[in-house]
Amino acid sequence: MPALAPGRNDRLPPIAGAGDTVGPQGVPDSSLARHTWALITPVDAPQLMLEACPSFAAKWPEVGADNADGAERLLYLDAGDFIRHVVELHQQNQTTEFDGIFSAIERMVTEGDEYVSNLGVIGYLEGLQMASVTSAGIDPEVEFRPRLGALVGSDQPVLGR
Repeated sequence: MPALAPGRNDRLPPIAGAGDTVGPQGVPDSSLARHTWALITPVDAPQLMLEACPSFAAKWPEVGADNADGAERLLYLDAGDFIRHVVELHQQNQTTEFDGIFSAIERMVTEGDEYVSNLGVIGYLEGLQMASVTSAGIDPEVEFRPRLGALVGSDQPVLGR
């Protein structure tokens, strides 16, 4: 897996995997005592998504080069490329990474600084809605909403209609 920010990955709590007992905010219980969390920042966002979706790592060298403005990441472009990959995975019925992907998106929204939280909602969730409906004819409320945790605690559509 390509490292994006050496020395910063230890700031991010691990993403829950299949079979993990999950504590608050989707973090495996076994890791709660070992970690002190800081807000997820824009520098952390790409690594968080690559860890959640290792199959996207093969595309990262091209995406990483295309979506950079000098040393600065163009994170909304990264989100668009990532979401197109997620839709492709769904179309190919390759959903084994989806729990980690949706956990990571939810963490961006709930544990991110203001920019990252907005990126999670606008770049990832709304991007998923647009890409799935317009490009693939997928109903995101049926196919993706059940994979979201605390974000769906109300009766309001998370992914809209």
